[in-house]
Amino acid sequence: MKALKITFEHGRIWKAETSDGRSSQGASLQSVLDKLFYTGPQGDRFAFEDDGYDTIRGLFARIPDSGSDGQIATGQASG
Repeated sequence: MKALKITFEHGRIWKAETSDGRSSQGASLQSVLDKLFYTGPQGDRFAFEDDGYDTIRGLFARIPDSGSDGQIATGQASG
């Protein structure tokens, strides 16, 4: 499972934390995400689609998957 927690504190500080323990804070959401994006390990390649979500897409690709935490490994979904 991969996780990205984003908070906005005190009306002006953005904070972001990843499930692999990296964190960043700044005055804008984009600056915080950029800091995390450029300081993490290289992840899987992803396609740039110029849709405004490239930083988020790249950031998630670089967060290591912790395994089957919270994932359905076997079984059947019910309606």
